[in-house]
Amino acid sequence: MSLLEVRGLTRDFGGLRALDDLGYAVARGPIHAVIGPNGAGKTTLFNLIAGIYVPTAGRILIDGQDVTALPTWRRARLGLARSFQNLQLFENMSGLDNVRTGLHRHEPASLLGAMLAWPAIRRAERAGRKRAEELLAFVGLEAWAEVMAEAMPYGVLKRLEIARALASEPRLLMLDEPAAGLNATEKGEIDGLIRKVAAAGTTVVLVEHDMKLVMNLAERILVLDHGRRLAEGTPAEVRADPAVARAYLGTGHAA
Repeated sequence: MSLLEVRGLTRDFGGLRALDDLGYAVARGPIHAVIGPNGAGKTTLFNLIAGIYVPTAGRILIDGQDVTALPTWRRARLGLARSFQNLQLFENMSGLDNVRTGLHRHEPASLLGAMLAWPAIRRAERAGRKRAEELLAFVGLEAWAEVMAEAMPYGVLKRLEIARALASEPRLLMLDEPAAGLNATEKGEIDGLIRKVAAAGTTVVLVEHDMKLVMNLAERILVLDHGRRLAEGTPAEVRADPAVARAYLGTGHAA
């Protein structure tokens, strides 16, 4: 059974069909990528899977469970997490506290208990802090724990957002353009981090425009064009597909 599956997924925005009767399945384990020209439907697909958009038609299943009508927080509890094209971090919070916001589904939610500082609440807070510190170390940002996000370089913020997404302990992590705006060194760091996340057991699906990174990193690639599946396969299969070369990669890549 696939970890993620979409069946006949369609999304209309007024008279524009952004996604058209798409079928797509994500197996556990491999690093997956979704590519295509601007306007191909990549981010729309992510937003539908995450529950930000409601599909016009079709179904979305996580581990065989139909989640099409479930809100985003219910999908998160089933093991889905994502990052965004535009960073969604709290600028006036430290790196540590930004990561801790991602732990909410694992921490007890009792207003009275928090007010009375019950021992269980205090233990949970200590455990949460320790887990956040571990995640910062995992993404190589332990030195940024007490720095406010507004003072961090862009490349650091990219890794911080991944750390926060990992705080929910997802089975499936969706990364929307994780390398956008990064220099060559920072792209190398993101490449290594994504491999590290996958090696730790989290299935990764990324949308990315950097073809060198995608071809080196992903094991399975879905190519979209005008909301439809153009091709799917290994990097070698996608690179050799003439339709992909014409629509997106360019003949030089295909050669």
